[in-house]
Amino acid sequence: MLKIIEKINAYEEILIYRHVNPDLDAYGSQLGMYAFLKTNYPFKNIVLMGQEDEGLNKIFLPEGVPITKPTGKKALAIVLDTANRERIDGDLSLAQEVIKIDHHLVVDQYGDLNYERVDASSCAEIVTLLIGEVLGSYNLSVQGARALYIGIVGDSNRFLYRNTSRHTFEAASILIDQGIDIEEIYASMYVRKE
Repeated sequence: MLKIIEKINAYEEILIYRHVNPDLDAYGSQLGMYAFLKTNYPFKNIVLMGQEDEGLNKIFLPEGVPITKPTGKKALAIVLDTANRERIDGDLSLAQEVIKIDHHLVVDQYGDLNYERVDASSCAEIVTLLIGEVLGSYNLSVQGARALYIGIVGDSNRFLYRNTSRHTFEAASILIDQGIDIEEIYASMYVRKE
């Protein structure tokens, strides 16, 4: 995480990408990273890249989508949950450097810095554990923790898949310590309002 922080510190603009046709993990890891960066770097321009998904917005962002645009300044890209360059949702050429954080089988190491853990249940698990390394010096908002928890729940199928490990529960524990409301999260994901 310290290498990632070093890169973040070097840029005024950070573009956060995920894969096309996002699932809960792609959205959760992207929004969790966004919230972490906005909390700790309020004067940097942090941009969510990719097309919005109205269904996922209802789960993740009931208060509305944060809208910022790239300014054209020297930018760092952080690409989450995307195994290969072709699946990135957004124009990666806007960035001077790329950090890739992913949990899929490694097929394309397109980043200048690649952090890939194929044993992880989700990209949100990886992002959470990375943030956990620096908590105390840095903060994670409840909204960011909520997004990351939804990402973990989505890709682990509520902690039921075989790729769920002690690291998955360690990540969940970090997020619970940030004050998330698990009952509200599950209701927003699974309870239908008629």
